[in-house]
Amino acid sequence: MVVLAVCGTYMQVIATRARVTSAHSHLDTATVLYQQTLRKRSVGVAPHVDADRSEASKVHERNATACRIIAR
Repeated sequence: MVVLAVCGTYMQVIATRARVTSAHSHLDTATVLYQQTLRKRSVGVAPHVDADRSEASKVHERNATACRIIAR
């Protein structure tokens, strides 16, 4: 019985670590896309609304990452 409990807990830890890694990857991607959009905006290639949209996406991912980490 104890072995099953320990194995179950270990699997939960592995799954949680994978979820956290995935959440951080999403946040990193949103941050890079935001930086790219800012560079495009600074040279006049992207409209201001694209910069706003990518900033909103980055903020959303940051908040979602925090919620995913806290929820587990």
